[in-house]
Order: sequence, then structure tokens, then C-alpha cells
Amino acid sequence: MNVAPVPQSVAAEEATLASILAAPEHFPSVRDHVAPGDFHDLPCRTAYEAACKVADRGDHVGIVAVAQELSRWPLGNNGTSRTALEDVGGAGWLSQIVADLPTAIGCETYADIVHRDATYRQMISAAGQIAAMARQGGADVDVVVARSEALLASATGATKATAEPFAAMSLDEVLAGSDDETEGERIITDGGDGALLTRDGK
Repeated sequence: MNVAPVPQSVAAEEATLASILAAPEHFPSVRDHVAPGDFHDLPCRTAYEAACKVADRGDHVGIVAVAQELSRWPLGNNGTSRTALEDVGGAGWLSQIVADLPTAIGCETYADIVHRDATYRQMISAAGQIAAMARQGGADVDVVVARSEALLASATGATKATAEPFAAMSLDEVLAGSDDETEGERIITDGGDGALLTRDGK
């Protein structure tokens, strides 16, 4: 059985990190969108956490400052001199992702993608826990429902979990739409890679 990949976008994560390194003035707005734990790629997560440490000290966020911060983080307790900077790929990796960045103008959009995928991963984790509770069962289903709602609320950041009844629809049914829509007017997403489909499937 094929298992769908975990929702993540290394490209978006690297672009988010590169944006704040190339244009540190964007860091406050990016930080409003994404936290270190939202990064799935370990080098990106580690480097972003270092950038947060640099900013919290009131220092200028940039390649040099982040690299220096990472060089202060030793790895393991076995007496080796290896640091987090080496673990992420060195200052050369930081410079490379900045060089590969098309533009820092869309940094908030990059960060939103990172946060969105992190939310999906949290939902997957919550769904696993909910499934385990449901399989275990018990006399009081209301307790299980309440715990399930709390898990979903925590995963999505909602203050109160709400759910609308889910009704599966075929693509033909979606594209059929309503009578007052013109041909090609209705646009839907494919729910995965961000591609768009119009009524005629283009």
C-alpha cells in the first residue's frame, strides 16, 4: 500500500530562512507566521532557531551572525568539537540558499506554506491518537469525543474545535457546480501541490 508523503516543502522552508538572512528587516513579520517547530527539515529548523536567538539578543540577523551562533552549539556530550554549524552544512549552505532565493518579497507567503504544512502534520498526529482512543473504546464516548476535539483544537491552534459534516464528492460533481456559474468560472484546488483546476480541467 502506498503511503502519502508527510506534508512538507523543503523549498518553502529554505526560502523562508533565506529571506530573513538576505533581508533581515522581514524577520519580525516572518516570525509572526512561523515558529522553529514548524520546520520539518532539521537544518532549516536549527538555523531558524539560531536566527531567533540572534534576534532575541537584539543583534542583526544575517548569515555571519547565524553561522556564529550555530558554531557555539556543540553536538553531543562525547567530547567532540563538532557543532551545529557543521551539522546544517556550514556557512556555505547558508550562503547557497540565499544565492538560490528568487526574491525575499514573498517571505510571508513562504512562511505561511511552512506553517500550513506543520499544521497538517500536527493534524495527522492528532488523527493517529484519536484513532487509537477510538479503537480502545470505553463506556463513555463523550470523554473520547472531548479529548479528540481538544487534540484537533491544539493541532490547528483553534480555541474551540468545530467540524462540519464531511461529504465526499467526485470531481465531476465538483465541476458540475451551480447553474449560475459560467464555463471556466469555477476554480478549485487539487488539494495537494497547489495546482488549480478550472471547470474545463485546464
